[in-house]
Amino acid sequence: RVALSAVAAETARGARVAPRNDTERCIAAVWAEILKVDDVGVTDNFFDLGGHSLKATRIMSQLRKRLDVDLPLKVLFENPTVGGLAREALARPRRAPGTATEPALIRRDRSAYARPVPADETLRADRSE
Repeated sequence: RVALSAVAAETARGARVAPRNDTERCIAAVWAEILKVDDVGVTDNFFDLGGHSLKATRIMSQLRKRLDVDLPLKVLFENPTVGGLAREALARPRRAPGTATEPALIRRDRSAYARPVPADETLRADRSE
């Protein structure tokens, strides 16, 4: 089954177009690493190479780190080639290196909220009626 999918992917790829810039080279390297494919070209389709949603999540996480750009997961599904993803990455502003992609978590004082009632107290209250 794995051998058949590899042959199908190779057939679907057709003529390979090598990455043309640093962004495409970075994306191709991440795809090769995560999809366990030796040679990824600009026109190769993520799904034809064996990609799925879990691998897409890993790829986008790596690209955020390596390219310092925030790309939502849906960008990969809408642009499933190295070239399409590179265009999207180049069109977005770069983050300052080392900055968080999400806001920092802030501790809140929860003492003003009602405390949860343990289930056994609720059961005792129901039985006493």
